[in-house]
Amino acid sequence: MLTPRRLRSCGLVVMLAAIPMFPLAAQSPPPTPPPSNGRLGPEQNPMIGLAVFASNGTKVGTIDSVDGETDGSITAINVRTGGFLGFGTKVVAVPEGKFQRTGNSVHVALTPEELSKLPAIQEQT
Repeated sequence: MLTPRRLRSCGLVVMLAAIPMFPLAAQSPPPTPPPSNGRLGPEQNPMIGLAVFASNGTKVGTIDSVDGETDGSITAINVRTGGFLGFGTKVVAVPEGKFQRTGNSVHVALTPEELSKLPAIQEQT
């Protein structure tokens, strides 16, 4: 059984062992600059992964990536659309002015047919 004296000693050892870890927890990595190809990843844009709905309210895909400028302005969203269970999907670019974020989703001013006729963009890895 632990006596109060031993319990205090154990607590003191734990506290002293944890002190060197506090400065490490306070450090954060520097902000990641946008890649040279203009595509912003999830760490630069919280829109990545949001559901995308067509003008008729049908879910047509999710945001795969965002094209933007170094000042943070968005020039296009890249929507992963089509396919079944991840097979046969393609990524299309929806230009600025054709989409609007509404809460936790994005609505595009295109029908599902218009969206499917957009040319697929080459995915960057």
